[in-house]
Amino acid sequence: MKIAYVTTYDAADTSVWSGTGHHIGKSLEAQGHEVIYVGPLEDRGGRMVSLQRMITRAVRKRFLRERDPAVTRGYAEQTEQKLDGQDVDWIFSPGTIPIGELGGSTPVAFWTDATFEQMIDLYPEFESLSTRTIDDGNRLEQKALDRASVAIYASDWAARSAIADYGADPTKVRVVPFGANMPVDRTARDVELIIANRPSHVCRLLFVGVDWHRKGGDLALAITRRIHDSGIRCELTIVGSNPDVPESMKDLVNVVGFVSKKTAEGREQLEQLFAAAHFLLMPSRAECFGVVFAEAASFGVPSIASDVGGIPSAIRDGVNGFTFPLRSIVENAADQIAILWNHSLKYDELCRSAFVDAHQRLTWSAAGHAVSEILHEMHPSRTTFALRTPPRPRVSVITVVRNAAEGIEHTIQSVLDQSYDNIEYIVIDGASTDGTTDIIKGYADRIDKFVSEPDRGIYDAMNKGIDFVSDPESYVIFTNAGDRLFSPRAIEQAVAKGRGADLVYGKMRLTDGDASGVMGKEVTLDD
Repeated sequence: MKIAYVTTYDAADTSVWSGTGHHIGKSLEAQGHEVIYVGPLEDRGGRMVSLQRMITRAVRKRFLRERDPAVTRGYAEQTEQKLDGQDVDWIFSPGTIPIGELGGSTPVAFWTDATFEQMIDLYPEFESLSTRTIDDGNRLEQKALDRASVAIYASDWAARSAIADYGADPTKVRVVPFGANMPVDRTARDVELIIANRPSHVCRLLFVGVDWHRKGGDLALAITRRIHDSGIRCELTIVGSNPDVPESMKDLVNVVGFVSKKTAEGREQLEQLFAAAHFLLMPSRAECFGVVFAEAASFGVPSIASDVGGIPSAIRDGVNGFTFPLRSIVENAADQIAILWNHSLKYDELCRSAFVDAHQRLTWSAAGHAVSEILHEMHPSRTTFALRTPPRPRVSVITVVRNAAEGIEHTIQSVLDQSYDNIEYIVIDGASTDGTTDIIKGYADRIDKFVSEPDRGIYDAMNKGIDFVSDPESYVIFTNAGDRLFSPRAIEQAVAKGRGADLVYGKMRLTDGDASGVMGKEVTLDD
């Protein structure tokens, strides 16, 4: 297949996203696909976006420029221009930002480790986001999921969010873990020698992370101290961070600092540190996946970590390590390490199991093969449809309006853009005098019933709209002037989730300038 690989950055740069974006492209090449690299894309947001960022910073909020519509539309335009006239089977991206605004009919796929909703307040760079950025980010995420033929995530945690938070079609959401961003050409014999060469007199723990607090560095120190106090000689090697180590623990801790994978010397040093470690210790407070767990397993190193985020998709308990709740990880992790340290046969078997699991799931070769299979399976050209499908229920959308020339067009477009194919659209106007009716008439050929006459108020108009519903079995939804349906697939997703229920109820997002909030609560109906 011919795949256009779209990135906002240079996909050859292994320093971006720890090299994951680079390895995704190469994993597709390794499966025999012709990969056309589209990127780095230019930020064409201009001065207005820069001004918005300044205004947002002035009120101590964070503005994510790369999710502003002016920037994302620019990314889409560049991609469309660069692919104009080229025949590709897939447009593929390691994230939703470059492809959320794409037009055309070429199938789109992405492979990433989290949804935007999950990232809010999860990592430091996603804290204190402005309301505008949150709205733009969620809108872009929704557009990307609606546009994509397949959405691939590195973990079950992220996949669940796509379905629950954005109403993604579960049939097009898949999970494929990422691979190790280090060479993984070791054989089973190599790993046996690595295991045999680890010392038996001291338990070596390895911590790898630049963000000391988020990665749980302080918890790693506490775990090390608890293991030491239990009578097991141990030492913790810290890579990536340069924390202040308590004076009482300096004999137990070796701080290496940042080591670059971009240099041969750095890669060799990291390989030596992994090979020498008995356990990778990562009690992260927040983690979307954790490629480092794949890297450790490729050396036959079990991981001991928290069960937050996407980590449970990288670490399978009893196979390549163990995960524990963050609230009890100091005690649980120390106890588990002590058990394995005191039962060398169990430890050695876990090391071998970790290595096998890494080669089966957590290499870019294995991941690339899995994604390639998905792209073959999910390409629209291979999709088959039943000759006869049951009719889908009609949805009658009613818009009540009076003197709303400024916002009525956005409301109408949000209805007419719906992907659902059995919609009846009814517009009831209360004899507007500000040009509203002229705007509505511009869409007359796509509106099933339009009435403009005086009424006795909004509820009278709403009842009038209900009287025009042609099918007594139809679902009815009011999308009044100034309202907008959340996404082009909003009705299709609501009907699908309703599964034939008499009432389908959801939440709504209220937006007024820079203020925004989600409203809605559980509804219980008596039988």
